[in-house]
Amino acid sequence: AMKSVGRGISESRQGSRLRYALLVSQLSLSLVLLMGSFLFIRSLVNLLTVDAGFQQNGILVTQYSFTDLRLPPKDRLALRRDMLERVRARPGVESAASGTIVPIGGNFSNDEVKMEGENAPQTAEVNFNRVSPGYFATIGEPLLAGRDFDARDQPGGPLAAIVTEAFVRRLSPNANPVGRHFRVDGDQGDPTRVFEIIGVVKDSKYGSLREEFSPLAY
Repeated sequence: AMKSVGRGISESRQGSRLRYALLVSQLSLSLVLLMGSFLFIRSLVNLLTVDAGFQQNGILVTQYSFTDLRLPPKDRLALRRDMLERVRARPGVESAASGTIVPIGGNFSNDEVKMEGENAPQTAEVNFNRVSPGYFATIGEPLLAGRDFDARDQPGGPLAAIVTEAFVRRLSPNANPVGRHFRVDGDQGDPTRVFEIIGVVKDSKYGSLREEFSPLAY
């Protein structure tokens, strides 16, 4: 544009058109970036204020695996309990627990579930998480009915489950779910598992903060 100065009217007009085109392009791009930034900030604010159903601050998450130790399942359970007790004994630690799925971590484990008993609703897809005693106190997910997992829930004994409000709304809307049973049919030779519901907890996000509350069983 600067070189066009003094070269003639036609060249000056061509330079003006070029400057105008560049200015329009720059303003358009700036507007797109500005709107994109606004939408990003609004989405971030919405995610920061959304009710996740559990405490989001002051929690440390770490992953571990016993695979390399080649321990039998019963020894793994004992080692996990010992590890949690050591963590709980450390200064500044209020609570500690383990789980197979980290909330809003993007991982999923689900299966079809059917309540047992008369007038039970049809099967529903339910998300699952296997957790240790003290899990709900650790993440701040309130227990609304029934009890937490404890020493009564041992390997080899009856299968126990704690379910969320969304589970109750979907599969037991007209009856107290505590004490009822639901089953998960096995496939490819796996046996059918029957769980007794021992408690109900508040709804919580499972895979993502953006998702709606869905049926969840621990």
